[in-house]
Amino acid sequence: MVKWQLMSARITLFPEKPGNRTAAQIYRDLWSEDPESFQSGQANVFGQASNASGKRGASTFTVSAQPIRIDLNFTVIPEPESRVQFLSADEILPKLERLAESVPLIPSRRIACYVQLGYAASDTISANAALSEAIDSRFRPKDLRDEEDFVLQVNSIADSKTLPEVKHNLLLKYSVEKLQTITLPGPALVHEQIISMIHMDFNNKPVERAFDDSQLKKLVRELCELAVARARVYLG
Repeated sequence: MVKWQLMSARITLFPEKPGNRTAAQIYRDLWSEDPESFQSGQANVFGQASNASGKRGASTFTVSAQPIRIDLNFTVIPEPESRVQFLSADEILPKLERLAESVPLIPSRRIACYVQLGYAASDTISANAALSEAIDSRFRPKDLRDEEDFVLQVNSIADSKTLPEVKHNLLLKYSVEKLQTITLPGPALVHEQIISMIHMDFNNKPVERAFDDSQLKKLVRELCELAVARARVYLG
C-alpha cells in the first residue's frame, strides 16, 4: 500500500496592488515574534521583495513578500541527511487551517491554497504505479509503467460555496520526478531519489475588485478546507 507523505503546504495572496508591508512585518503579525532570518531585495518600480523565516515546531515557516504575491509556506527543516525529507501531516495540516483563520487582510483579487504530497519510490515502475492508484479512473492512463518524467494535470471548475459569484480552479497535478539531495558539510555527496508527487493547487479565478476583509477570510478558509480534505483522502 502506498504511503503518501506531506512535502509542503502554503497559502498565497495575490494583492490588488503592491503593498509596503515587509515579510518580517507579516511574520511578526502572524506569530507575535520576530523571524529567525530576514532578507530584503533591492527596491524597484514595482516595489521590494523580502523573505522572513523561522522554525515552527518541526517545520520551517517562510513568508515571501513580493509586489505581486505573498506566500505563507510550511516546509521541512533542512537536515544533513541523504534522503528527501517529509513533514508531519498531523502537525502541519491543522496549522495550515489555523493559519487560514489569521491570514493577513491584504486586499487581493485571487487567493490560493497549495498542498504537496510525495511518495519515495524504489524505481520508476513503482513510482508510476503509486500515481496510477491515486489518479481518478476517468483520467488514469491505461499503460503507465516505466515512463520517466510523467506529468498529468487535471483542473476542475467549481462554484464557491461561501461566495456564489466566485469560481474555483481545483487543480491536481500528478508527476514523477528525480530529486537530488546533497549531503554537507564535508565532501559533497549527491543522492538521487525517484519521488511520486501529488500537487493540489486550489485557487479562485481572479475577480474584478479586491475582496473585502470578510470575503477574504471566507475564501481563504474555504480553499484551505478543500485542499486539506483532498490531501487527507490520499494520506488515509
